Amino acid sequence: MAERLTWARQKKELTINELSALSGISLTTLSKMENNRCRNHDVKVIKRLAEALDQPIWFIGSYDLLPKNSLGEQIRKMRLYKGQYIQELADELGIDPHLVSRYEKGIAMPSARIRIHINFLTL
Repeated sequence: MAERLTWARQKKELTINELSALSGISLTTLSKMENNRCRNHDVKVIKRLAEALDQPIWFIGSYDLLPKNSLGEQIRKMRLYKGQYIQELADELGIDPHLVSRYEKGIAMPSARIRIHINFLTL
């Protein structure tokens, strides 16, 4: 993600200070992100950066590179690709957010109805 963030910032000809002011993300956080010293990025931060840089959320978050070997990984990738929090996906599916978390961790399997809905969302 660090390379993509730096590339997008430079493409827009912004300094890191300007991106901080434009996105509302602290200079410290941006510096850590660009230097690959910040591993877990909140969806809200990625959304703000994507908007400020005129790039898709999935590109800035590198969500296209996430694994999707298991159903849980596929669900997580789909959710992040769309820039959603667990709560937002749960609301869309009409289920408890704890279930989404359990699906993503591979602790629980979604019902056939939920799997069909998830498949529909990924189209």
